[in-house]
Amino acid sequence: MSIRSTKDPSGKRHDDPSSMIIDPQDMPWKGHERFPGMLMKTLITSRENPYLSLNVVRIPPGVALAFHDHSHEVETVYMISGKGVLTLEATDVPFEAGQVVALPSGFKHCLKNTGEEEIQMITIFTPPLV
Repeated sequence: MSIRSTKDPSGKRHDDPSSMIIDPQDMPWKGHERFPGMLMKTLITSRENPYLSLNVVRIPPGVALAFHDHSHEVETVYMISGKGVLTLEATDVPFEAGQVVALPSGFKHCLKNTGEEEIQMITIFTPPLV
């Protein structure tokens, strides 16, 4: 999304700051190619913000994301709802709604939903993944 000085059919100007509002309800959930069972919506990419990318993520009960790292990005995760176990290198720690973690680049981690409800979280990558 970029700000343009054009009008859409409704007459709304695209240089209006309100055109920068992103509504996740308008976007489909997509599966992740590396993490089966995980669904996500990429809300902000490097096109909208050259400094970060932002996703909303859903992980069903019992699903675990594979152990991985990000070679160039810091991943910040804010847990909106649910609970799980976050493995940080070789240490398991509880991770639940309302908590946040910043994972340095190259830091191996994984997350398993150990609760009875779906995990919903926001992930922010700096610099952006996409």
